Amino acid sequence: MITSTLTNSGFTVNRLWFARLLGRFPLVGRLFRLRLSPEILPLLNSLPADEESGKLYAAAVTWMRVGRAMKTVGLRRNSLADEALIRLSRAEGLRTICDIGVSDGSASIRILEALPEARIRLFDKFNFFIVRPRKLGADIYNAAEERVYRRLGPLLLYVYDWARQKPPAGSVVRLPIRNPLLRRFRIGIEELDLFA
Repeated sequence: MITSTLTNSGFTVNRLWFARLLGRFPLVGRLFRLRLSPEILPLLNSLPADEESGKLYAAAVTWMRVGRAMKTVGLRRNSLADEALIRLSRAEGLRTICDIGVSDGSASIRILEALPEARIRLFDKFNFFIVRPRKLGADIYNAAEERVYRRLGPLLLYVYDWARQKPPAGSVVRLPIRNPLLRRFRIGIEELDLFA
């Protein structure tokens, strides 16, 4: 637990220029334990629905932990599976498709583009974060209400936590994880824990 906390904690700057820097130089980010915090999601969620913003969003979300796992995202990262599904859908006339474990939804773009006539539903267990501001920082929880980060003061030092501690009642902010490219399809990401 201590090793996991040390290797996944780090400094961040909740700015888009910093997200672009980590996207271009991921090795530097890993070497210096730089991180992106879920608190950058309001900026990311306001990006336009263009290809460049979609790539930035996917790269930025990849730097976030949701518990024991990292978010793994990427535009068109499932191309072989997508092509097989598209062929099967067209040959068999499938009209309803459930894509499970979509993270920010960017990996589903190819299916959405190729099958506009199908009813496609996207699911992920962790489709939002919860932020609870504190006097000197914030507590950040995943969708299962497990605290995964603590921001200590204004220095933007994030300590990876993974405590099974639910957020106390009070003022919280819910930050959705949804790639801006999904806006043109008018589709959201529904919450679903496949293993439950």
